Amino acid sequence: MAPAASPLLPVVAVLALTGPVLVAAVPRRLASTINFDSSGVASSRPESFSMRSRVYVPYDANANGDSYAFGMGAAEQVAYDDNEKYLYAVSEQGAILVVDYSNPASPRVKDELHVSLAGRKLTDIEVCSNLGFFMVGEGAADTVSDGKVNFYSTVKRATPARPQQLHEVEVGPLPDMLLPNSDCTKVAVACEGEGRMNSADNTLTDPQGSIVVLSIALQDGVPSPTVISHSLSALYPSQSDFDQEMLDAGVHLPLSKNAMTYWNSHSAISADLSWDAAIAGYNTATNLEPEYLAWSSDDSKVYVNLQENNAVVVMDVASGTMTISSLGLKAWGPSSDGIDVINDGGACVMEKYEGMETLRQPDSVVAVRVDNQDYLITAEESDDKEYGDYEEKWKLKDAIDKDGNVQTGDLTGFTASAAATTLAQAVHAKQHTANSKESKLRITMGSTAVDYSTPEAPQIKKVLPFGGRGFAIYRVTPAGSPERVVDSGSMLEKLQCQHLPWAHNAVQDEEFSPVGGTFYNSLEDGTKLKEDILELNEDDCQTGSDPRACPMQNTTDGRSPKDGAAAESIAVGVACGRLLAVVTTEKQGTIFVFGITTINSPEVLFVEHLSPASQTMNPGEAYVEGANVGQSTIGEIDPESIIFMDADHSPTQESTEASRAGVLASRWASMGVAGLLALVCSLA
Repeated sequence: MAPAASPLLPVVAVLALTGPVLVAAVPRRLASTINFDSSGVASSRPESFSMRSRVYVPYDANANGDSYAFGMGAAEQVAYDDNEKYLYAVSEQGAILVVDYSNPASPRVKDELHVSLAGRKLTDIEVCSNLGFFMVGEGAADTVSDGKVNFYSTVKRATPARPQQLHEVEVGPLPDMLLPNSDCTKVAVACEGEGRMNSADNTLTDPQGSIVVLSIALQDGVPSPTVISHSLSALYPSQSDFDQEMLDAGVHLPLSKNAMTYWNSHSAISADLSWDAAIAGYNTATNLEPEYLAWSSDDSKVYVNLQENNAVVVMDVASGTMTISSLGLKAWGPSSDGIDVINDGGACVMEKYEGMETLRQPDSVVAVRVDNQDYLITAEESDDKEYGDYEEKWKLKDAIDKDGNVQTGDLTGFTASAAATTLAQAVHAKQHTANSKESKLRITMGSTAVDYSTPEAPQIKKVLPFGGRGFAIYRVTPAGSPERVVDSGSMLEKLQCQHLPWAHNAVQDEEFSPVGGTFYNSLEDGTKLKEDILELNEDDCQTGSDPRACPMQNTTDGRSPKDGAAAESIAVGVACGRLLAVVTTEKQGTIFVFGITTINSPEVLFVEHLSPASQTMNPGEAYVEGANVGQSTIGEIDPESIIFMDADHSPTQESTEASRAGVLASRWASMGVAGLLALVCSLA
């Protein structure tokens, strides 16, 4: 399906590599950690953007090439082979999909090269272009058994052929992310170890989170990896329950052992939980879930983001030694920029609340070395845990009402501190002023907010919402711990309000799929997601008698009580002689470009929307129109992550006296769309 360039999307891409980078025995791998020296670098301001192309990707390997639909997760993750100029995408439906980028202005889906893995849970994909293979992460069918990393041959430009499986290795449960080092001699794997409730008997199985390092050797051109697994229980190897040590360090535990005891034995939902065995076999490492990875610039360390835990682990690769550090809380008091937690129909009002803090909980984390100092940059999205009837995330009104009373009908035995009560009443008062309702602000019932030291009588210590709603930059200290040097505050929300008010804390995702569409029909009746789709399609955005989900402009402020401008993805690269950071928000599809050559003082360069059509069209409508006519009607909603491709790795590889062109590829879960965007800068 041939895409067309879209004049409606003057959004971000990146440019020529003019600053120095890590020197390795082979050319620096695309997306490997940058080593940037800011001294003596000639730079210029990025001059213009252009959408080079967009291509719709099928959700399965059907040779007929007609498997296109919104919501099916066709491009769950992508990777680009800059040697052969092919893009690979893994689909939630169990397929490896191939796109030819030899002509970047008109990429072509190669149906004959797709690999069908129907029914298998594919999680991530990474390419080692220099070694001629790519890797695909695969979770077990039950998610809690060990997963795999599968190795496949890349498609060769001279003799194109369907990728062939070369090898596979077992790793830990749910290998959620794979990341090679700079020369693909080692691959780090984040095994999330996400828990699972058995609906038949209400028992809980929750494996330990782990980090696997694959050492890659080639035998006759075939990868032969050595597997070394590091459970996060190694943080405290002499004890299984190190909850208190984590609490003392500020690490967030969504469901500590004492919390499990409360919910299993003393709560209003205890009859629906059978967690005795899980409590008896408890290890704190079951609460620690690796989400995202970054390598240090010298490949000696792996930084492991634990999103639900609001923490990062630094692991020495040679020794396996690990340290864990909390990322701290984000304050929204009198000295802050303020936060919008009130759904008042679109008003952009940043309020300051005495005593309010939020968990940061970044999703993506990238490492960069600037002027001989290592830094981590995080996109602070938010996340929470849910097991059967247990939910970590509560609406404020269901926990503490406007009069400051704990809702003991649901929270049997709970009390609240004076500080929590005071803040709850302040938030309720603001919401009531807006629309005479109580606040639906989402707060955690995890360990940072609730004291479960007496399991039968927990106390809400603080009203603690989810997500930092921005990004942060940390200096890595000599001891290996992160020290924050930049906090974006409410910058992302304010920039959205200024440039894209219709997208301010708005939302578009798979829940906006059409009733009767492919995704809707793929869901079992009675599932929460299917019911959510029905509810959203019964909103007041119908055309004539046909119900339909609303466009984004009708959802403005909808995420304010939840996670606001939840920054999900971040990428760093060099263009125009500058170090740039690109940040995208999850639910809105907004993209921000910052200059970070002076790393402790980010400069806003661009604020754009990846799918302007979503302002007036819901995603199902825009996707159908765009897929049918080959137009770029719908853009990159829900960008799962992004790839920064400098000119050396870009499929355009443009180089003229006046400009340098590079490319940023976006990837996202529900869309099945791949975009190629370019930015040009003047060197005058």
